[in-house]
Amino acid sequence: MGEMRSQTNLILKLLPAADAVLLAFILSAVWAPARQNALSLVPVLLVVPFWVFLLGFFAVYSSNRLEGTAGLTRKLLSVQITGSVTMTALLSAVGQGRQIPKFALFVAIGTLVLALERAFLYLLLHILRSRGFDSRNVCVIGSWESAADADQRFSRHREWGLRVSCVGIGTVHERKYLRYPGGEPISTSLEDLVRTQVVDEILIALAAEDLAQEKATISLCQEYGVVGRVLLHPSSSELAQPHLEVFTGETTITVGKVPSDSPAAIWKRVIDIVLGSLLLTLLSPLMLISAVLVKLSLAGPIIFKQRRAGIHGRPFVIYKFRTMVGGAEGMVHALAGRSVTGGPTFKDRSDVRVTPIGRILRRFSIDELPQLFNVIAGTMSLVGPRPLPLHEAAEIFGVHRRRFSMRPGITCFWQVNGRSNVEFSKWMSYDLQYVDHWSLWLDTKLLVQTIPAVLSGRGAY
Repeated sequence: MGEMRSQTNLILKLLPAADAVLLAFILSAVWAPARQNALSLVPVLLVVPFWVFLLGFFAVYSSNRLEGTAGLTRKLLSVQITGSVTMTALLSAVGQGRQIPKFALFVAIGTLVLALERAFLYLLLHILRSRGFDSRNVCVIGSWESAADADQRFSRHREWGLRVSCVGIGTVHERKYLRYPGGEPISTSLEDLVRTQVVDEILIALAAEDLAQEKATISLCQEYGVVGRVLLHPSSSELAQPHLEVFTGETTITVGKVPSDSPAAIWKRVIDIVLGSLLLTLLSPLMLISAVLVKLSLAGPIIFKQRRAGIHGRPFVIYKFRTMVGGAEGMVHALAGRSVTGGPTFKDRSDVRVTPIGRILRRFSIDELPQLFNVIAGTMSLVGPRPLPLHEAAEIFGVHRRRFSMRPGITCFWQVNGRSNVEFSKWMSYDLQYVDHWSLWLDTKLLVQTIPAVLSGRGAY
């Protein structure tokens, strides 16, 4: 078993070299730089080492024992996208823009080859581990029930190659280590256990208030080079999952996601800027016509401005085409009984404040188009919970406040599921569903679903 693990480690260590050879072969097959231009050699010489660097930077060479295909796919896509953007910019900078199609072919073939290589290796290692090869022995410190839970989880995922070999029960000063699942005594000392037994990992599964007593356990893991993990029990909310992060140079246990710091959130912002600018350009004729209609139907400004609650409640000014008569905001309290949402938000199917032209603009959500300026400015996103007026946001309490943990958007679940026809409680549930399960793929689906929702006009009034 030890020999098998050594061979596995050797394969993982040789991967960078294997990838360099594969990428160099692909590059030589699709891209021959112009010999008369010395600058054309620069990108070619940089491509392979830069790609191998990116594969390491995005942890593709790390052990993927516990990682699913989705995580590995995200890493590979991050490598290909980052490499493509960087090298395309470099080619343009050195006057080699004509080589971009060849480089694109290299990226396409390279993506396919790297994906097939990783899929083969991933499948091979998972098959071997599920059959008992390259397994890792885990000592669970906590209770017998914690060890049983871990063992059940490992049994459901035999491809992880993990097995509970022993259990540490009792306080740190009176702890006994028992063999699992037999229960035979092994030792009363963790140091003695590590010296005399094969222990690859130590899993500390204790209540948070007991972790302070485990300094000696963690120190021993560091001293002996044994992987030590602290099991942080998740709550019912995905956002409340505790996780480790470096904060001001110190390692902290953090509760809640910090979405703006993730690579996916950075890409979300890039998409907002690029797609928002594109939509603004394409829809500018429609916006110009709408502005003229608003000006002809109403005295005063064309754009309606209102302070709304953004991320974490930060006030910002939202832009919309005016669709209501002057003084409409002051009439809300008098019309409050007509609201159909059943909550602090006001929605009226036959809102008397809306002008005839405004009703048409609202019917197809054209009045929302100026919010593309908010998207480009960064106060809103294309997809996210709808921003609420400050007085309505102040009436949101409890778990529903989590909707403010992400940048508000033009469209979201609420828009594609009926808009103003949706009751307040369901609306808030939709927002939490988005915040808790946000991904770029989810944003893509919601953007596509927004098109028929807008054309149908359902719930738009």
